[in-house]
Amino acid sequence: MKVLLEVHGLSAFLPKPILDPKTLRILIPDVREPVSRKVGDRTFEVCSHTPKIIFPKSDEEWPLNGEHIVFGGTAGDLGIEKNFLEKIADMEEIAPGAGVLDRLYLADPPMAPGPDNVRIVADMQLESGRVRIGDLTPEVAFRASYAGEDNEKTGEVAAYVSIEIDVPGNELNVMTRKFGTREITRNKVLKGTSCETIEVIISNACDREDDPERPDEDFIIYYDLSHDYLGPKLIPHQLPQTQRSGVNAGATQPGSCIAGLFSSSG
Repeated sequence: MKVLLEVHGLSAFLPKPILDPKTLRILIPDVREPVSRKVGDRTFEVCSHTPKIIFPKSDEEWPLNGEHIVFGGTAGDLGIEKNFLEKIADMEEIAPGAGVLDRLYLADPPMAPGPDNVRIVADMQLESGRVRIGDLTPEVAFRASYAGEDNEKTGEVAAYVSIEIDVPGNELNVMTRKFGTREITRNKVLKGTSCETIEVIISNACDREDDPERPDEDFIIYYDLSHDYLGPKLIPHQLPQTQRSGVNAGATQPGSCIAGLFSSSG
């Protein structure tokens, strides 16, 4: 049996160590209430997000509220495909110095380092599975201002991340544990045949079905996670149609956001 874990929406990924990862920490920022952030002379409004685990096979959803997500009963090593490290929105490449996570977010429970930083609503640590980019957004430009044509960087970013996990014995125990305790808040056993793949989704998305191709302004949240970052806060902006090459046949998955790759400080 295999489990296909998809991570949709606002999330940060920490492969450790970076060069030859043995574990992958996934952090889910807490933006359950709308957030305003000022960059230069512009204020960005980040929509409210709904953090949850979705079990499509049983049509069941678990809202997340300060919990560790635990998969028990997996096997094998962690393998991160080249496209994950190449195509995910690497904060260090977009804004050098912004890709270093404040170490307080790695505590148990994760802690925001200041009142202007977002909290973490859920996290998960994986030691097995094959990690890759599930899809890419249309090309965007990263700009300090929407008014000018000062494109600092252009490219695609991750729409969601896909992780395929082997499950020996055809039974996987999915649990959530309250931050700071060992208390199990929920528990579900997934069962399948040896050739079956069961889908699980971790989602932290806002409702964007009205304009699914618009780049998310919640990229600003990544600067909240950065450690002592004082550089320019570049925000993604959809390129004008005339600047795009090829056929624009793709669209961001409805409700998805930009995923960021971080290194940890210290």
